[in-house]
Amino acid sequence: MINLRYHIVSITAVFLALGLGIAMGSGFFGAATVDQVRKNVDGARREAADARAARDALSTELERRDQLERDFIEEGSETLFANDLADVPVVLLTVGGVDDDSLDALRAALESSRAEFEGTLQVNDKLVDEGAAEELAEAIGEPGLTGSALQAFVGSAVASEMLDHGAKPDGETSEAETIPTTTRALVEAGFLGYEVAPDGREEETLLGGSDYRYVVVTGVAPDVPDAAFLLPLLEALTVDDVAPVVVATAATGDDPAEVEETRGVPLAALRQDDAASDRLSTVDDLDELAGIVAVMQALERVGDAEPGHYGHGEGSDRLLPER
Repeated sequence: MINLRYHIVSITAVFLALGLGIAMGSGFFGAATVDQVRKNVDGARREAADARAARDALSTELERRDQLERDFIEEGSETLFANDLADVPVVLLTVGGVDDDSLDALRAALESSRAEFEGTLQVNDKLVDEGAAEELAEAIGEPGLTGSALQAFVGSAVASEMLDHGAKPDGETSEAETIPTTTRALVEAGFLGYEVAPDGREEETLLGGSDYRYVVVTGVAPDVPDAAFLLPLLEALTVDDVAPVVVATAATGDDPAEVEETRGVPLAALRQDDAASDRLSTVDDLDELAGIVAVMQALERVGDAEPGHYGHGEGSDRLLPER
């Protein structure tokens, strides 16, 4: 009969055998295993170092190409665009929170060309400050308006003044010469900012002539939502006829796939609206040289050809206007 002592001895023997096996295995195979692990680690380190070197080289090459594009825009604009926009007054209308590099490149193109680049109107976030709503209503001479009705009226009023001073389709000529009151009041009250171009006319002459063309620049996450000002403005601009406007956006972000997926998002409302899409041009790649060229060429075509939608985001027709 097997007693308790027999069980204890058996179990002890099993554990002793396991211990001896582990000890012997470590003795025979431990050094080789450790050596292989070290080799694997060294290999992984080399691969990581190579990947970092390749990444740094690619980053340097991208920076070089970006700089070449900036130099090309700055130095080549006068040759590329001069004859197309000679003596044409242009105003840039934008909002905080858009891509600064793209704006700088566009300004360089406008400043270097022979267009009469008047400067930049920027929509300030004061425009959507509820605490400034009463001041806004007073500034535009409509003290009874509030909320969305007030925002819509502001966009419509500015659009009306832009059209009065803008280029006309079919060879018509604008006769408006007076400086607009609503736009001026919004600038003076700080709802709009106005930066005069280096070679532009004095600030007092803002929209003080005729045949203006406009570039509106927005983005994925502007400081002032498009629905609060730019969309009402653009809707009013396109109610009756083709507008002397090109609307542009620049894609931003570190993930290339996400950048391309969201490239056309800020322009979707305009490109999907039947009236707007037929009456103004859009560009969704202002962050690229092709986008700068498309904006300048689309400005040239205002009044002489059908508007188009350029870039490579959703809703675009082609990369550049047809020549």
